Amino acid sequence: MKKKRNRMIEYSLYSKCTSIYIGIGIYKNLQMLQAPINDVKEMKNCLERLGFDKSDNNENVLLNEKATKNSIEELINKIGDKLKGRDEEEKEMNKESMFLFYFSGHGAKNTDGNQDVYHLCPHDYDQKKFATSINIDSLVHLVQSFNCKHIVFVLDCCFGGGIFK
Repeated sequence: MKKKRNRMIEYSLYSKCTSIYIGIGIYKNLQMLQAPINDVKEMKNCLERLGFDKSDNNENVLLNEKATKNSIEELINKIGDKLKGRDEEEKEMNKESMFLFYFSGHGAKNTDGNQDVYHLCPHDYDQKKFATSINIDSLVHLVQSFNCKHIVFVLDCCFGGGIFK
């Protein structure tokens, strides 16, 4: 039997590859989902083997009840601050980086006037209060302010395609 090699692939296209992983299977007010937690673990392991930043203490991962609206926004801002850089040298290096945002959980849509608005549902999401969700347009706008060469969104949720609307 051949032994699997755990090799690391490096991308010369990027100075570094940074990611956030959010998986919510247990919700305060929504139906439970079976796959998100395992999906996050598998995605994180796969991307780390491909050269994404490793986080031994999972500081870039939020699961279930830890994935509240506040904690998700705090994590995004924390990673964003790192990618924006503290000095000119760091800013210059980060300009050649990649950022990946992975979300597995519930998504939602509501209509504001004649326009559909798409949301990610954190653990503490309340269907009667869309303010408890994360607006996909706002998320995209925020992440575009990061100092990265490429930004990737992987949204494993209902209405995840709303990112293209």
